[in-house]
Amino acid sequence: MKIVLIISDISRSGGTERATTNVANMLEEQGHDIIILSISTKKGEKSFYEINAPVNVLHLSCKQLPSGLFSKFGWFFDTIKRLKTAILNITPDLIIGQGHNVNSMLPFLSKSSYGSIIGCEHIVFDTIPKSSRMLMSLMYQYLDGVVVLSEQAKEKVKTLNKNIFVIPNALPFLTEETSPLSSNKLMMVGRLSLEKGYDRLVVIANRLKDRFPDWHIDIFGEGPMKNQLLDLYTIENLNTYITIHEPVKNIKQEYLNRSVFIMTSYTEAMPMVILEAKSCGLPIVAYNCEGTSELILNNEDGFLIDNNDDSDFVEKVSVLIKDKILRSALGNRARANALFFSKENVYKKWKQVIEG
Repeated sequence: MKIVLIISDISRSGGTERATTNVANMLEEQGHDIIILSISTKKGEKSFYEINAPVNVLHLSCKQLPSGLFSKFGWFFDTIKRLKTAILNITPDLIIGQGHNVNSMLPFLSKSSYGSIIGCEHIVFDTIPKSSRMLMSLMYQYLDGVVVLSEQAKEKVKTLNKNIFVIPNALPFLTEETSPLSSNKLMMVGRLSLEKGYDRLVVIANRLKDRFPDWHIDIFGEGPMKNQLLDLYTIENLNTYITIHEPVKNIKQEYLNRSVFIMTSYTEAMPMVILEAKSCGLPIVAYNCEGTSELILNNEDGFLIDNNDDSDFVEKVSVLIKDKILRSALGNRARANALFFSKENVYKKWKQVIEG
């Protein structure tokens, strides 16, 4: 089957880009002919994440999505025009859109140029701007189906389309080894943006620093809040306790060199980084939200913390720091539970959608 995945910008290092390349590789490995259409990149730009050689990446060279409402209309129609031309040349059996900005344009494509269209959602519905949700309510009914990451997400979008499918993210990799959990290092991975809650790391890190001055927190990510966070951690005298690193392609090695994974996000849909950390045998401590509650079994492979309960967050991390046996037990269960999200298991769900 010839399948086209459409994404805004394949060169970015975010969760949507990670999930898209993951699905593209998984479908290609199952014998499908896969093409990725990247709207805002130009020929020669590369995907941040590894893509299987047989997967073809085409670039539409559109401008980045502007912030102004009227500017968005111009971008919207210019992009639709370029998408129509690209799809007419490809004539795919299936189109899979990635994210609400892309999905809302797809019903404008000529029906005779493709087989069917599925829209995928990667973020929490409540966090999508109201104007975008209104557009979704108008346009999503014309899609052949919508894929969401969890039952919680399905409940929120059930009125948008009669065919809502729940397909979680799949493990992008599975290492032969797991972390020995012997380093004095905590780890975070994610875009440096407001919803990730890096601001509330200040209270947590200050208390941990007092208790465990020989430990360290490593953050891997980029984003609009980087300079603000660097200044904040310096003002709070945490710049030697917290280090912000650029995103790395070989992130699995970084997981294997850490002992605990922590997440301070206010909202998450289904964070791929938790799956990655669990697959490397790391116990997880995270605030409870839609996505983390789907991936963490509380007191079994990690700890779910009530929102803004900084004291409990610190206590649970402290327990794991002090008790190597406990973090090994939770880490072993994290690894075992991560296998539920293997590519083989997740593809079975995709196969049901693809084959109708």
